[in-house]
Amino acid sequence: MRTIKKKAFNYEAAVAELQAILLELEKGKEASFKGLKEKLQRSSELLEQCKKHLHEVDSEIEGVMKQLDE
Repeated sequence: MRTIKKKAFNYEAAVAELQAILLELEKGKEASFKGLKEKLQRSSELLEQCKKHLHEVDSEIEGVMKQLDE
């Protein structure tokens, strides 16, 4: 069985993609319902990935801070 390698998450790229989607929506470039739905779904996926990443980073920072306090 072939395994699929998971692509490393890039926070900056995700934020840039979210900004691009927002800009397109603000300019009204997406007129179709299907296109709008796809952009909203993609935005939701990106936001979830960003939140997960930020929680992981926060946990790492808390761990380092605890080590410094010891």
